[in-house]
Amino acid sequence: MIKLPIHHKEYKGLSIKIRLRLFLKSYSGITFIIGFVSLIWTFLYRLVFLKYEAIYQWVYEISEIFYAIALSIIASNIFYLVLNYIPTLKKKKTVDKLIIKWLVQLEELGNTMFYDISGKSSNEIDNMSVKEWETCCDKILKSSVPNFISVREQIRIENWFVYFDLMFEYESAYLEILQNYSDALPFEIRSIFDNIIVKHNLRSALSTYREHYDEDEVYKKMMNLSHLIWHHICELRQLVKLYQEKSIF
Repeated sequence: MIKLPIHHKEYKGLSIKIRLRLFLKSYSGITFIIGFVSLIWTFLYRLVFLKYEAIYQWVYEISEIFYAIALSIIASNIFYLVLNYIPTLKKKKTVDKLIIKWLVQLEELGNTMFYDISGKSSNEIDNMSVKEWETCCDKILKSSVPNFISVREQIRIENWFVYFDLMFEYESAYLEILQNYSDALPFEIRSIFDNIIVKHNLRSALSTYREHYDEDEVYKKMMNLSHLIWHHICELRQLVKLYQEKSIF
């Protein structure tokens, strides 16, 4: 049983402006907008419109119908707010903290892989060109990894195959924990997990390279996997922000 590295990182949430914009696009946001418009209509109808005599009788009758519909919408909003939204929101805040805690571990795993391969901090990833990344990946897969990695992980890591095995072991452990909250995870997050767990392109490619390592020079170079490694790292690094954006309730 491996000892999982746990990163205690205070993750900055989305700004109020972004949260409000995302909320207004959500089901709850649209529901409250309709309720608010209905509330305005009822006040205007009772306090303003009824002071003026209707030109035709059918105008008054239609207005009464709209008034009744508006009242029912307001009542529905109140019931939704009290019986569903508030209780669910309280529960969601607790679940969010747990989910983000483990998504942060995956994000930091991506940052660690980027640093170990490139020697650069995660702040530099957005400015790195494809050519620069390929140069960073210009390594032989069975060559020795930098010594600081073995020191940090407190185990001997003989080569890059062993290194990726360890990273994938951490990754699988974090994903297994997150599967406990699968019902609360947005589709986009579950889709990325599916790419990692089921399709696992990078894992499959590394397995193939290890199997055929002595058959061809192609299977010895990490550079030939640079695009898969880059995509894998980027998927891990986007998880927290993606969850925050897609789980607005």
